[in-house]
Amino acid sequence: MKTPRFIKRAVNRLGQTTFEAFARYTYRLSPETMMKRSRALALFYYCFGKRRIKAARKNLFLAFGDAYSEKERNGIIKETLTNFVYEFFMFFWLDKKGLAAIDVDVEGEEYMRKACAGGKGVIFLTAHLGNWEILGRKIADMGVGLSVVARNSDRADTTELTNRIRNSGGYKVYDKNASLSGIIHLLRNGEGLGILPDQHDYKGIDSRFFGLPAKTSVGTAAFSLQTGAPIVPCFCVRNGLLKYTVSFYPPIEFAPSGDREKDRAALTQLVNDAIEQEIRRHPSSWLWIHDRWKEYTGGRIR
Repeated sequence: MKTPRFIKRAVNRLGQTTFEAFARYTYRLSPETMMKRSRALALFYYCFGKRRIKAARKNLFLAFGDAYSEKERNGIIKETLTNFVYEFFMFFWLDKKGLAAIDVDVEGEEYMRKACAGGKGVIFLTAHLGNWEILGRKIADMGVGLSVVARNSDRADTTELTNRIRNSGGYKVYDKNASLSGIIHLLRNGEGLGILPDQHDYKGIDSRFFGLPAKTSVGTAAFSLQTGAPIVPCFCVRNGLLKYTVSFYPPIEFAPSGDREKDRAALTQLVNDAIEQEIRRHPSSWLWIHDRWKEYTGGRIR
């Protein structure tokens, strides 16, 4: 039996009202209060989000083995949750305060500038690590036309609000389910494209991530190979309250062989390697609760 249309509209309206109320609540918070709320909510989730916490423990062990003790792994998970909640608060907070309200240091700007000067567009490779929304704002603030590939929310009202906030930060959102020809056009027009390919992709190819097989999207590699756009790894990590560092790394070096499938696979592996290196630098900044290795069954799960 289908849910009556008026009930769906009422539920959608309630959801939109709640979301907007949360945004208005966040606008009034100080950074110190946001951190206190983040730690409290993270601890609550750690205690009651059993399925996701189990996945995070599994992921940390698969990635690092015995490099971390059980106590250290639990500490990383708690810090990961705290960071994620805090950066969620920051997404709304910055809508009112703007980028000028925070301190953002930039490392490796010369790599980004040189890549942009090539005239073939730039693929900004990042991940669900640190604050990728501030990264987008900063790239746009540096004068680069940027569109970010993202999946629209299941709720149109939520999509409308989040896209408005992102647009106010100077960058646009490109729906990942939209035509791929639009992405090719963006790059050939010399613009920047932000991609976060660090999550499990059912339609992806088998690639190695922390030495383990992981389904990975080939989109980043395919767009680069088709347009010649360089892939510039870049990330934004928080160093304290309202203090962030944006790091640009040298473009991924790759010489195509002419074999389309092999080239896509080889370049996708280099994409995974670049993301893995940054996660190793900042393990508590990545979203470990995502089940990255869904189809991997080997290894000892603790």
